[in-house]
Amino acid sequence: MSRCDLLTLQGRAKRDPEGYRDDVLMQLQHYNALHGLFMLKPGKDFREFADLVGFLAQVAASYKTDIPAFHVGLIELLEKHYALLDPHLRRSLVSALILLRNRGSATAAELLPLFFKLFRCQDKQLRVMIFRHIVADVKGANKVKRNDSMNRQVQNFLAAALKDENETAAKKALAVITELYRRNIWSDARTVNLVADACRHKSPKILVAALKFFLGQDEAAEAAAEAGDDSDDDDDVDKPKTGVGTAAGTSSGVSKEDVYKAYNKGVSRTKAKKQAKLKRQMASIRKATRREDGNNGEARFAAMQLVNDPQSFAEHLFGRLQNGSALKFDTKMLLIQVLSRVVGLHRLHLLHLYPFLQRYVQPNQREVTRLLASAATACHELVPPDALEPLLRQLVNQFVHDRARPEVVAVGINTVREICVRCPLVMHSDLLQDLAQYKRARDKPVATAARALIALFRELAPGMLEKKDRGKGADLEKTVAAFGEFKADDRVAGAELLQKDAAKRRRLERAAAEEAAGAAAEEAGEEESDEDAEDDASLGSDDDAEDVSDSDGGELLSDDEDDDDDEDEEDGDDVEDEEEEEEEEVEEPAAVEASKCNELLSKLQEAVEAGNAADVLADVLPELTSEVSGIESAFGDIQAANVGLKDQADTLKDQYLRLNADFDNFKKRTLKEKEQLSQTAKSKFFEALLPALDNFDLAQANLKPEDEEAQKVVSQYQGLVDGLMTILTSQGLSTVDGVGAPFDPNFHEAIMREESADAAEDTILEEFRKGYKLGENTLIRPAMVKVSAAPSSE
Repeated sequence: MSRCDLLTLQGRAKRDPEGYRDDVLMQLQHYNALHGLFMLKPGKDFREFADLVGFLAQVAASYKTDIPAFHVGLIELLEKHYALLDPHLRRSLVSALILLRNRGSATAAELLPLFFKLFRCQDKQLRVMIFRHIVADVKGANKVKRNDSMNRQVQNFLAAALKDENETAAKKALAVITELYRRNIWSDARTVNLVADACRHKSPKILVAALKFFLGQDEAAEAAAEAGDDSDDDDDVDKPKTGVGTAAGTSSGVSKEDVYKAYNKGVSRTKAKKQAKLKRQMASIRKATRREDGNNGEARFAAMQLVNDPQSFAEHLFGRLQNGSALKFDTKMLLIQVLSRVVGLHRLHLLHLYPFLQRYVQPNQREVTRLLASAATACHELVPPDALEPLLRQLVNQFVHDRARPEVVAVGINTVREICVRCPLVMHSDLLQDLAQYKRARDKPVATAARALIALFRELAPGMLEKKDRGKGADLEKTVAAFGEFKADDRVAGAELLQKDAAKRRRLERAAAEEAAGAAAEEAGEEESDEDAEDDASLGSDDDAEDVSDSDGGELLSDDEDDDDDEDEEDGDDVEDEEEEEEEEVEEPAAVEASKCNELLSKLQEAVEAGNAADVLADVLPELTSEVSGIESAFGDIQAANVGLKDQADTLKDQYLRLNADFDNFKKRTLKEKEQLSQTAKSKFFEALLPALDNFDLAQANLKPEDEEAQKVVSQYQGLVDGLMTILTSQGLSTVDGVGAPFDPNFHEAIMREESADAAEDTILEEFRKGYKLGENTLIRPAMVKVSAAPSSE
């Protein structure tokens, strides 16, 4: 049956499984016969067999009882003859297995051993297909909720694959793990520790991939997810697949025209350049897409924090670093970076690391900046200062000295500062004061680095600095804590906020209770007033009913008006009470004490007028004395507050003056730099224009008009040259003094010297090339001249 017939039967069988059962079973018998032949010896005529496999994989879900274990035969065939099968047939069989796995007919445990065996094939398309399927399968299983059983099963298999001596299988297992971690599908500690175990593999390539994972540089997994294993040398070069997936015309984000030109236009050399450029564009687009897909906004812990036993992990890496004479330099740098980060993050004790790093602390060392960054990262406060002193001494001796280049000195001082931030006890006062002298260096990076070091120790231990470097208001009692000293906190930071919140809540509750009590009292008063009004109305007589009714109406109206007036008065009283309460709250303690004293004095004065001053004085005197002492203490507090405010005002004034002076200096410096920049730009422009001016002078010297018409042309040419020189002179360009002027080595370049009795010594006799200058002092080009010399005595 042809392929078109199989596709037609496939569609009909899916729509009506019972009606086409016999036809499907006939194709199944044909498949079994071909499968038996292929199991004995794989043939070259495989297209019919591949079409049958694809057909049965599509309809297997509709005939589960008739085709119960279709995948088992495919697995057996691939395991036995995967190296002998045609690549197209092999990819067709794998596609059928992936389809069966996606529809639930096969399990991951059955397919993973086969897939990792197929990773050894030299077929990039097959490797990419299998890799993407494994990642997508695990991702789909954990999409709705975390599938712990499958995750555990796959992780166990990958852990065994990482220990495989076959480099390809172990590398692919590591690529799957890192890709799932990058996509935040597996972000637990077990995944990280599987990568940590991969660092124990004997293959350097696997070691590098695992180290890059811990450094956040796991591009290997990303590249494997898109293009398979780049380290394998395949003969076939995959062209970009064209399509309509993007606005540019292809699924990769590049146009079809670019793809066609890269592979079909030009000679082989230009084709290679175009193809390389196209691959770089596609890789950058894929990387940006993966970054957008992988960044889901959820914070996740760094991988190094999830390592179970960081001490043994660090010791293993250091042992491999010491014994890794066959490792490349880049691999050693990755080991040093990961090792230093693990030691610094977990505060480990690995004292042999610092003497090892000390051997490479030299300015001419390759990748010395990364090495110094790793050395600073490996330092922490639990490292004994004695272990770090040789490293610091080597760093200062090699980088910070007068014969070193400015960038080398700046790097050295910055590294010293980073080490002191993590372990300040390693610094001594003599060394610190010597390094602080570089604050006056001419090179700005060096001076900035030295000032940053001074600022650090102003916060840590100002007493280690010289008096002029300590700054204003330095606390000389502040020192660095001794090694091993631990200061336990006696209180929780921010606890006072909870106390303030509780006090505020109690005030609100009291205010609510007072409002409720006031509202209840108002309701009770309204009820009593209504009962009194009813009693007064019942006392009237029947004879004066009309008068009573009229009067009642008037009384009712007046009562209403009275009630309104009472409410207005009560509202006014409430407002006044609230204002008084606010005034009382705002009122200062000293004012309260003074008002009490005034009351006591007025009471005593009334007693004197009444003649019983002795009795009243005995009662008032103790209270008056206490009030006066309270006023004195309050006055003392106010004076102390005033002194503090005055100091604060002086400090702010000093800061203002300093900022004002800094701003003035900044303006002056900016104007100066602007002028220098303008002068530099003009100088470069004029320097580029000088060859044209020389050509003008040369042309003018060689022009010899023979008739009147030629003389007009020469005069017009001379007018143009004079106009150009006028414009340039207005911008500051001027010529250097020539013939007859005294020789000035700052503006002239003497190429000849001739004895002359007519001119004074060191006088310019002839000018071979004009010199130009900008302004008075900025030389653009010296003038080439011949200088006179005194005649000889002979």
